[in-house]
Amino acid sequence: MHAADSDMPFPYDPDQTGQDFEALDDADAAASIEAFKQEIEHARAAVAGKQLDDVVPSHGHHPERTRDIRWIYLHMIEEYARHNGHADLIRERIDGVTGD
Repeated sequence: MHAADSDMPFPYDPDQTGQDFEALDDADAAASIEAFKQEIEHARAAVAGKQLDDVVPSHGHHPERTRDIRWIYLHMIEEYARHNGHADLIRERIDGVTGD
C-alpha cells in the first residue's frame, strides 16, 4: 500500500482477529496460498525501480506520515520474524494472544 501509493482494501476484516482459528469451515488452503503468492507479486511490482531511500506516503492509521522503502522492508522482516513458524500459531491458539 505504501510503496504503491495506493489505498487497497484488506483481504480480511482487521477487526475480526482470530478468524484464522475460528472460521475453519470455510477455510481454503489452496486459495489462501494463491492469494499470498499474488500479494508477493503486487509487493514486488510496487517496489520495482525504487531505491531504499525513496520516500513514500503512509496509508492506514497515520496518513500524515511518510516512510522510506528501507523502513518498509525492515518492518516486513520484523513482522515475519515475529510470526514465523508453527510455534507462534500454537501459542496463539493456546493463549489467544495475537501480536500487535
